[in-house]
Amino acid sequence: MNKEPNKSNNVILTDAGLLEDTVWKRALQGFPTSLVCSIREKLLKNIPGITEKFNTNSRYFGYWIGTDKDRAYIYIQKKALRIDLCISPSFKKDIEQNGFEVIPRENF
Repeated sequence: MNKEPNKSNNVILTDAGLLEDTVWKRALQGFPTSLVCSIREKLLKNIPGITEKFNTNSRYFGYWIGTDKDRAYIYIQKKALRIDLCISPSFKKDIEQNGFEVIPRENF
C-alpha cells in the first residue's frame, strides 16, 4: 500500500514491497527509467521483505528491509544512475572487479 507524500520532503513510501509505477513515473518523465524498472523488479524478486520509498524532489528511490534503516539509494539523473549502498568495506575489491566504481563515504 502506498502512503501519501510527506509534505515537508515529498517522500512517498510503501508499507511493504514496491511503489506502484504511477506514483513515481510522472516525476521521472524524460529520465532513463527502463534500467530503474529492471533493478526494481530484481530487488523485489530477490530480497524478501523489501520496502521502497521515492523522493519526488530529489528523484531517488530508497530501500530497506523490515525496521532496518535505509540500505540502498538509487538516484535518477538525466544521463545516468547513481547507486549508493550500505555494504561492508570488505566487498570493495569484488565490486570493483565487476566493473563498478566504489567511492567510500563516511555518511553511507
